[in-house]
Amino acid sequence: SLTLLVPPTHAPERAWVWGILLGERLGLSFRMEPWEGPCTRIQGPGPGHLDLVEGLFARPDGALLSPESLPVGVPPILETLPVAYGEAGVDLGPDGARIRADVAGTCFFLLSRMEECIKPERDLHGRFPSEAAWIVTHGHSLRPLVEGWAAFLEQQLRKLWPALPQAPSRSFTLRPTHDIDWPSSTRGLPPKRVLTILAKDLLWRRQPGLFTRRLASALGGKLEWDPFRSHRWIMAESERRGLRSTFYFMACPKPGALDGPYTLDEPWARSMVREVQAQGHEVGLHPSLVTRDDLEGLRTECGRLSEVLGAPVAG
Repeated sequence: SLTLLVPPTHAPERAWVWGILLGERLGLSFRMEPWEGPCTRIQGPGPGHLDLVEGLFARPDGALLSPESLPVGVPPILETLPVAYGEAGVDLGPDGARIRADVAGTCFFLLSRMEECIKPERDLHGRFPSEAAWIVTHGHSLRPLVEGWAAFLEQQLRKLWPALPQAPSRSFTLRPTHDIDWPSSTRGLPPKRVLTILAKDLLWRRQPGLFTRRLASALGGKLEWDPFRSHRWIMAESERRGLRSTFYFMACPKPGALDGPYTLDEPWARSMVREVQAQGHEVGLHPSLVTRDDLEGLRTECGRLSEVLGAPVAG
């Protein structure tokens, strides 16, 4: 068991990120104790200690979401890992080691996505653009950085205490996911738009078969002919490979320009949700665009989908 001596600021944030690094990733038990030292100190089952400099969490409580909390400049690199706060280096001493990088602060910054709440950049729909992210601007977007930091931390801990328990082996399960934005190519669309699509099938795409299928769907008699009606094929292909898929349905009270042209008030949409559920696949919520900053709206949509399912929403 490890003991973490931590300064008194940002206790919930520290507990969360250390729980991920030490508990979830490395499988190590630990307890946190406050102290007035200038760093975070890890004490192990033997002599010596590992100190980690304070960076992000050295700021006062309540100040994490201020612009001054963002990393500054080009990040130094410590064993291929970018350092958001602190310096690149490890100092060895007679009583242990000192990591000059703020490992906990860097990982909290990466995992919490706090920069999305601080930086002013937004796209046309008011969302934080990926190109403004710290990991993108510094060329690290394709790497699992927190996994790298956990491995680096384990390496440093084992240099001091080789008898620490080994990290648990991990396996993964493949779960295909599918956003159900447009489950029908014609339902919910204005008649003029439907006619335009049908005309393009004949005159531009020159696919009379597609025209026939879409027309049959638009007239309401052959919904299963709709070219967007692909969920049965997806389920069959998943099952053929021994997989279970997750389908994310929208549940906004009324269709929006960017949120798909259907609602769960329509019998055919409810039937599709229940068919996926009955087939043994997972049903989740695809939140509408406006719920990104509307918690009550998100709860409402989750409740609407849960009512159709007769069970809690998976995610």
